[in-house]
Amino acid sequence: MLLLLLMQYTKKKTPIAWRFEEGKQMGKNLKHQFIHAIEDNFKEGMDKHSMKSNDIRNDGKVFSYADRKNLIDLSSNFANYMKENYKDIRQVKEIRAEHIQSFLNEKSNSCSNATLKQYQAKFNKLEKVVNKTYNINTKYKGYTLPLSKENTKVRNTSMSIDDLKKLEKAFINSNSSAKIAIQLTSRAGLRVSECTKLQGRDINLKDNVIHVEGGKGGRNRDVPIREQDKEYFSSLKSNVGDRERVCPVQSDSINKSIDRAMKREGIRNKYNDTSIHCIRKMYAQNEFNRCRAEGMEIKQALQEVSVLLGHGEDRMELMRQYVLDIK
Repeated sequence: MLLLLLMQYTKKKTPIAWRFEEGKQMGKNLKHQFIHAIEDNFKEGMDKHSMKSNDIRNDGKVFSYADRKNLIDLSSNFANYMKENYKDIRQVKEIRAEHIQSFLNEKSNSCSNATLKQYQAKFNKLEKVVNKTYNINTKYKGYTLPLSKENTKVRNTSMSIDDLKKLEKAFINSNSSAKIAIQLTSRAGLRVSECTKLQGRDINLKDNVIHVEGGKGGRNRDVPIREQDKEYFSSLKSNVGDRERVCPVQSDSINKSIDRAMKREGIRNKYNDTSIHCIRKMYAQNEFNRCRAEGMEIKQALQEVSVLLGHGEDRMELMRQYVLDIK
């Protein structure tokens, strides 16, 4: 009897921090750890509104059976994904934002934007319940919610490398300004209107930048000339005067010329009503990939791309329409 009481007392008084280590020793997998944390924070009959009116803090409580079921479903799905793709992650405290990012990127192929936002809210809740139950301070935030590819409009399509080559080939013997505009956009991310304003003096080979004067919203910016593009821009600058426009036509002329070429190459339907804009998206994706390869965090990389495109900082929602493959 005394032994039984001692066991009950020990179980009741075991510090929460110990319980995580106990789970580790028992070899619990991620799915069981998540479910235990969800159950630990669920209590039938808890009134969310009553707690709020009495100024009681909600630090991860699960209020309804529906919420409990949804959290278990998502965490089980996520745990299975982790088992297949990140076998070395065995504890909930080891999960990082990049793991959730990878999971959401895959889900964006088949889920709507509304569903992805629901997943985001549930991951926020899972962070709270595991931190509370296991007395840890893990952070699941830091990822960027991807756009659903299921609902992606044609305008949100980035031109492929193969289609860009087809388009370049279509202008190989042409002196059209559209030919130059395609290069300015694919190499420096310029808008079609910015291509038509660009002058020879804006190609700064000394500092290796393209100066964009009076972009959208009246903003000026300098876009770096990448090493592989120096020869092209040097040649381009040598063929125009300092105050001469590189593409001395109207934006509409460039769009129409590209439109005709895309039809001839049989790729027009892929990029409906986007003209040069889909090339700008390709540039955005390439720059994002470069930033990530250089070690930037996702948010920092998106900020960098936003500035390069002339949108300024803190335009995360907009950048999700330009950078379609976030990882």
